[in-house]
Amino acid sequence: MWAVRFHPRAEKRLSRMGSEDRERIVRAVHALRQDPFAHDIAPLRGRSGWRLRVGGWRVLLHVDKAARVIMAMEIGPRGDVYK
Repeated sequence: MWAVRFHPRAEKRLSRMGSEDRERIVRAVHALRQDPFAHDIAPLRGRSGWRLRVGGWRVLLHVDKAARVIMAMEIGPRGDVYK
């Protein structure tokens, strides 16, 4: 089982979202606990990290395989989160 954490920047973004989007994103991130690589995540190009797609939203992740920790670093709309 993997541990899931949210960076303060990601928590701040979640707090400003509507409840429906917030619940979908939190459920999707927590679903990574069992096996993060069985879901729709992909490595980022040009920098370290991973991305998780949740509808029109993207969650940028840091995955620490040694400690088995997934950290949601940033959350944003598809077009803006990578900037």
